[in-house]
Amino acid sequence: ALDGDEESPTFMAGKRAHEEDAPEDTLMRRTFRFLLSIASERLFPSRRLVGGHAVGKGHWFKFEGEEGTTPATVTDQLLTEMKSIIKEDTPIVVSEKPYAEVLEYFQGSSQLFAARLLERRIPIGGLVKVSSLSSGGKQHHRL
Repeated sequence: ALDGDEESPTFMAGKRAHEEDAPEDTLMRRTFRFLLSIASERLFPSRRLVGGHAVGKGHWFKFEGEEGTTPATVTDQLLTEMKSIIKEDTPIVVSEKPYAEVLEYFQGSSQLFAARLLERRIPIGGLVKVSSLSSGGKQHHRL
């Protein structure tokens, strides 16, 4: 569920607080965040979606540098775009890619947190496990 009510300074994505965790919860949350980030890139290429922090049974997001409420129209657009991506029925593929290639991708796509994580944790010349999805004619990667 996306919650973009007028009382919220940002919006939240994820399960409602009263729902029980299922064994596949981690996979579902990671997939949801991946789809939300791709939808945001496609709809709002000049805006950077940040956050993804767990809040209860959901996740907190906002657009970098923007304060105040996120209009319901924006969350509706994101949800519609996510449904469009799901209808493409393209699998998320987990693979290992060369460190330099993944670092360059994250730096070039303004995923600075992921780039910093790689710089601190993965030895240069090593392989990096990434999740990838081809959508809208573009390849998307996430750690």
